[in-house]
Amino acid sequence: MFFYDGGDRLRAIWIPVFAHLLVWTACLFLEYFIAGWDAWTESVESPRRRGDSILRYETARSAARGPQSTGPRESLDERSRLLSGDEGPDTERISPQTDRLRRAAQAARTTFLMLLSAVVFVSLPIAGMCEEPTLPNLPPKCRKCIVNGITDATPILVWTFFGLSGVWVVLELFSSASSRAGTSLMRALMGLIVGPVAIAIWATGIVRWADLKAMEGRCG
Repeated sequence: MFFYDGGDRLRAIWIPVFAHLLVWTACLFLEYFIAGWDAWTESVESPRRRGDSILRYETARSAARGPQSTGPRESLDERSRLLSGDEGPDTERISPQTDRLRRAAQAARTTFLMLLSAVVFVSLPIAGMCEEPTLPNLPPKCRKCIVNGITDATPILVWTFFGLSGVWVVLELFSSASSRAGTSLMRALMGLIVGPVAIAIWATGIVRWADLKAMEGRCG
């Protein structure tokens, strides 16, 4: 008869995965909400700004009549562009808040997928032999069981990864997109920090399965 070993540790490593999913969802929701609010505000204020642009254009056109005038064809093109509300080839405006939330959501997505893959790997149930403790003077008794690749160190590593991922998300929220060199350096540094932790979680599963194979040999 099989029995399951490691239920408490399994629950301990899936709680941060769920919390990480909530963080990613919150970043996405705030990003879409603020982007939608900015788009709605843009649509409300666009007619007023368009009228101001046409007024400035007419004033500049009247002052530019002479040798340095841009010419009738270019003036017609410019007037048509202003009347249609087209503000140039790149009309998409992204507010600083939306940009920061977008970068934070990307960081949360990347770290969530890394954590999820590692946790799924160590959570896979496998059939093996477990040593059931008996009386102090008697050798342990072997018994068939369903186990996984979770060790005592796995929950610590998972929660550490979750905390470092939160630091990465916060840094993306408060970093300036104008400083590309600083942002790239920060991302490289965080990648070098969280990457080994994720690899360590995978390594605990591999070591655990190796111990199970050795235990099967001892149990004969």
